[in-house]
Amino acid sequence: MINHWTPEPNIVLHQALGKVAEEAAELAKIATRCTIQGFHEAEPVSQRSNREMLFEEVADIKAALRWLYEVIDQPYQGESPRERRKFDCFREWQAMLESEPDRSKAAVDHLPHGHTVLEQADMTDGRVAQTVRVDATGEHYGRIVHADEAYVIG
Repeated sequence: MINHWTPEPNIVLHQALGKVAEEAAELAKIATRCTIQGFHEAEPVSQRSNREMLFEEVADIKAALRWLYEVIDQPYQGESPRERRKFDCFREWQAMLESEPDRSKAAVDHLPHGHTVLEQADMTDGRVAQTVRVDATGEHYGRIVHADEAYVIG
């Protein structure tokens, strides 16, 4: 059944809800980028680390949620029973994932066949900047990888 829906009339609550939704979407975007490109990788154009951007968006959503609590006159009381149950479930799931030896670590994204690392330099955030040569063409390109990949043996 269709109802006569209208926007939230309280402008401050309307905006607080909108900011929570916006920040949640931005957090989802960078979490997806970390999943696809790698947590320790960098945004290709700006070279800002995915890790850094993820933590910025986590801070933004936390601030938006605190504001929403304040706007609805529901002072933040700390961890709720639901939050504790959810967190405990996540920790249990983590233990299950870590107990499977083949799946406990993400697969290393090896350098493509026919590409050779010419030089590399450690960065302060645990990543390594590399200059790579495409053997077939002699072309060079740069990439940034996590140290686990840069120093993989085999």
